Amino acid sequence: MKIRDTVAGLVGAQFYSTDDTERRAARQAVRVKNIRVVLHLEQPAKHSTLFPRAINPSVVLQRLKQLIKAVDPHPKVVRMGQMADIPWRVESPGSRDDKLPA
Repeated sequence: MKIRDTVAGLVGAQFYSTDDTERRAARQAVRVKNIRVVLHLEQPAKHSTLFPRAINPSVVLQRLKQLIKAVDPHPKVVRMGQMADIPWRVESPGSRDDKLPA
């Protein structure tokens, strides 16, 4: 549903956005030939050698592949330490210099 809603939002924004920059960005995003799906999954550290994570990323990836194979047959499940081949970066909350005012 998240993928469907995102694509629908982009299609609507390319026609109905009141911000020219937003409209151009949406138009550019809708024109792509391939949609890639990346699930960013950060988990708190768990002090267990047997089960170091609460959610197993490989299980999530397998289920994601089943659910969205028509959109992206090769989705990714990543965390901050595994983003070498992802063309954006993720920061921890509070690590940005331009924090929102209270």
